[in-house]
Amino acid sequence: MIVSPSHDRLASAPGAVMNRVRIAFAILAVTLGSLASASARAAPIDQASWTSLKKQVRLPNGLQLNYVELGDQKGEPLLLLHGYTDSSRSWSLMVPHLSRYRLLIPDQRGHGGSDAPQCCYGSTQFADDARLFLDALGIERAAVAGHSLGSMVAISLAADHPERVSRIILIGSTALVPVDRSAWLYESALALRAPLDPSSQFLREWHPSNQPTPVDPVFAKAVEEE
Repeated sequence: MIVSPSHDRLASAPGAVMNRVRIAFAILAVTLGSLASASARAAPIDQASWTSLKKQVRLPNGLQLNYVELGDQKGEPLLLLHGYTDSSRSWSLMVPHLSRYRLLIPDQRGHGGSDAPQCCYGSTQFADDARLFLDALGIERAAVAGHSLGSMVAISLAADHPERVSRIILIGSTALVPVDRSAWLYESALALRAPLDPSSQFLREWHPSNQPTPVDPVFAKAVEEE
């Protein structure tokens, strides 16, 4: 029997359509499965419990640092360094999206629950704290992500101890002196004394809820109360 090309196309059309439908459903199932898996991995951190997650470690230089350790204990170590006047909580919104790493998130000296010595607060001292922190946790090499002040600490750590850093991720960074010493920000920062007054102009303008980009309100409230 000889079948014309047109008849063959018409006869096979329902089968072809069904194949495409099956493929489309398979792709949809895989996509939904991936989204569900990603959603499960990205479950938000409970801001109210963040402080309770903190551990303490005493460094050889005498400094006690508070830190949070989360993620995959067998994953690549990732050291997360927060910015000026912040704490480890600054990274809490990112934690669910970095779950495949071993996350090491310290309160740097003078911040959060860590010790606040009278001296010193240069990037070299912060970087040395980071090196000793890795030593204390038995970590030879880590990826390092830093925000603002933390990014400058990451640069110093990588420059002074390149064998300890696999890569660096810099957010809001600079290799230059970031603030003019005569600027309002510099003078206001120097004038800060504990306990900090949340109603002061500096903290009002520095607070996450007053930034141009919207910030999670639960997170912003937790920062204010910390």
